[in-house]
Amino acid sequence: MSTLVALLAMAAASAWISWPLLRPASASVEAETEASKELWEREKFVALTAIREAEFDQATGKLSDEDYEILRSDYEERAMKAMAQLEGTPSVDATATATASQAPGFCVDCGQRYGQRDRFCAACGRER
Repeated sequence: MSTLVALLAMAAASAWISWPLLRPASASVEAETEASKELWEREKFVALTAIREAEFDQATGKLSDEDYEILRSDYEERAMKAMAQLEGTPSVDATATATASQAPGFCVDCGQRYGQRDRFCAACGRER
């Protein structure tokens, strides 16, 4: 009788240990996708916050216009890449971001895309 209990205990322990290896892979893929989405959301937030801070520093005179343009283009590229990843579209290449001053951009407050001729954000009303 004790050998039967021992065998049942060993079977239960081995099932408990091997369950992570035998469970469906979709759960781990789903968790990976969710983690990746969280990372891209954070990247977008960081980039948009950095753009806001650069605008503030330029307005207060702590940042030159040349440095502001360099920082803004770099962080816009990062934000656009993150947004493209979140939407599932291919990311923007370097040649497209080089002409960012001529191309439509994104609002630094809410992330809404605006056109080349737009002066204000359609979502939050912030001036471009």
